[in-house]
Amino acid sequence: RFCPGSSFNLNYSVQGGTPNSGNIYTAQLSNSVGDFANPTTIGILSSTAISGVIAVTMPVAASGSFYRIRVLSSAPAYSGNNNGVDLTIQKPFTGTITGPDAVNAGVESAYSVVARSGSTYQWSFSGGIQNTGGNTNSVTGTFNTVGSQQISVTETDNIGCVGNTVTKAVTVSSSAGSAWTGNVDTDWGNAANWANNQVPGPTSEVIIPSGRPRYPVVNANTTVKSISVATGAAVTVATGINITILGN
Repeated sequence: RFCPGSSFNLNYSVQGGTPNSGNIYTAQLSNSVGDFANPTTIGILSSTAISGVIAVTMPVAASGSFYRIRVLSSAPAYSGNNNGVDLTIQKPFTGTITGPDAVNAGVESAYSVVARSGSTYQWSFSGGIQNTGGNTNSVTGTFNTVGSQQISVTETDNIGCVGNTVTKAVTVSSSAGSAWTGNVDTDWGNAANWANNQVPGPTSEVIIPSGRPRYPVVNANTTVKSISVATGAAVTVATGINITILGN
């Protein structure tokens, strides 16, 4: 199997003769059903050698499982037999992303695509972060910015073919608006550290997600409705300072 756009060296040999001066070898690719009625040139070599290699490149747009390759010479004009084996040219097809399309800011959610043996997956969360899963087909992540966001994934298969990036739109709600980002510093009282740009108050359901660049330090007495601290996250309360949690 080959990746669209991949390059490699094609071996050729001449049986029963020697090419004349000025000979050109042309490597051709059939269509996706093995027909050479309108072949694609994938490599050219000027040579009189009876054996060697031709540098070839598969077409970027090629996709199918029944391609064949043949080599032509110009002096004398001769069309060689095709390679005799069907060739597959195809990038991985990742399919759709499974997971919620509406979440609350700061709440961890799970997303996945169908696994392909030997493939790796590169994930991206706009307005958020990936928490678990690495380069596997199943991950968790947290969106921290309210609004229209998206999750995307790009698959690389076992021979290095890179698939098209697949995306899923995700609407992120505020859940009372108090998801910590830590984008600026560790100051709880700095609005720029919160997803909704507001310092939490008595009606706020505070969420401290994992995987943030820095975590909050509370330096003044504060009151919130609730607070949830993810595994791996932390809140530091300065000596003599109190956080009052009102609950329901």
